Amino acid sequence: MSQKFPHNSLFEAKTVRELDNLAIHAMKITSFDLMRKAGESALNELLENYGAPNLLHVFCGAGNNGGDGYVVAAMAAAKNITVHIYEFGEAQRMSEATRKARSLCIEGSAEFLEFSSSCDLSEGFIVDGLIGTGFKGDLKNSFAQAIECINGSFLPILSIDIPSGVCSNTGAVSTSAIKADLTVTFVGAKQGLFTGRGPEFSGDITFDSLDIPESVLQKKSPSAELMSLENLLELMPDSDSSVHKYQRGHCMTIGGDLGTGGASLLAAQASLKIGNTPSFDIQAVCSGFIYSLQLADSLIKSNKAKNILVIGAETLSKIVDWDDRRTCVLFGDGAGAVIVKAEDTEDQQGILSTNLFSDGSWHDSLYADGGPSLDQKVGKIRMKGQDIFKQAVTKLSESTILSLKDCNKTIQDINWLIPHQANLRIINGTAKRLGISKNKVISTVNYHANTSAASIPLALSTSLDEGKINHGDLIALCAIGGGLTWGSCILRL
Repeated sequence: MSQKFPHNSLFEAKTVRELDNLAIHAMKITSFDLMRKAGESALNELLENYGAPNLLHVFCGAGNNGGDGYVVAAMAAAKNITVHIYEFGEAQRMSEATRKARSLCIEGSAEFLEFSSSCDLSEGFIVDGLIGTGFKGDLKNSFAQAIECINGSFLPILSIDIPSGVCSNTGAVSTSAIKADLTVTFVGAKQGLFTGRGPEFSGDITFDSLDIPESVLQKKSPSAELMSLENLLELMPDSDSSVHKYQRGHCMTIGGDLGTGGASLLAAQASLKIGNTPSFDIQAVCSGFIYSLQLADSLIKSNKAKNILVIGAETLSKIVDWDDRRTCVLFGDGAGAVIVKAEDTEDQQGILSTNLFSDGSWHDSLYADGGPSLDQKVGKIRMKGQDIFKQAVTKLSESTILSLKDCNKTIQDINWLIPHQANLRIINGTAKRLGISKNKVISTVNYHANTSAASIPLALSTSLDEGKINHGDLIALCAIGGGLTWGSCILRL
């Protein structure tokens, strides 16, 4: 019944709702039919993983997530499981499908109870259908109280679609959220389950397409792709286990301090699988990908390596200050990887030139105000937006021009400019200063946000998938990040 996430695709809540509507039309079913499928799936997962409980506590909100909960309650009661239902939210806001699901419980043997902080949650199993994917902002007092009691019960918890209180797009938790043991998500895997604090609250995650045809699911593009160790290993070329380490290549990662070292951990695991392969970190934040490309290019040209895996991975949602609305809306989580290979090619192919720079005098314009080496805490991102804008536009354009000169190229020769996806102002400002048409500028910040070291490989991957970039295209990459660090790279695919 449950499936692996198809193609590791992750979706925002709005896109999944659109898929719901497309599926209803294509499959000629009703919203209630889809709700019934979701509720049945959640109950089956509960029974398969935990067996039939003696008592089931179902918490239902007034939205469609609550409707799924009512279906679970009705079907569990039909299996002679004692069911207690606790209702939240405004009944007049219920959809027709949710009202129909609730009526199944009234007709059955489920018992409706009024919730209070003194409710007996000492035994049984809890199903969380309080708040679905539409949650954002702060919890209402009644919901916050219920979540506190649910988490404090120490009973096993299944969350329907996403734990209540977790933002389905970012994984952010504003006040509190359900700490689920198992989350069953439907139609499209929600991005927030795997980003921010989402993994901390989601427990084990299973997916059910609800029998929606693949042809329907493919009509909407995912907002992100889930990168795993297996994905990285698939990219690695085969080689004999007895070869010298310098023939095996290098693994280079871009990561943060302790507490934000996801890329480092990923690389270490990959290196263990690969064998005698050196792996190390480069700490240049948003510029890290450019820094790594130059180092990879140098190692290959000096015959120290044949294949180098460069990974950029960031979980910036863990270090943004969610009370600072000027900055928290800019950053996202992401990961991207490329393999740099030594090959006999025509002249003017591959990495043609790179330039790297740094200036510590601008440190306080963009930095994290803590870290294990400073105060044993995970610091928050601090940024002076206007300072960064001015420095970014100037330094990105000047660095790009310098790299073009190094390989005897001009702006007119460029097919595509892929800047660090900081924000649209910086991207557009850099393009204007360089005198390059917006039609030649790759911008994915609206899809991925600012993912720091992952932004350029993500933009490159997206452009390749969309068929914008072709073999033989001349591409300029440029990035700037905290420190300040910045740089540029000219390459031909």
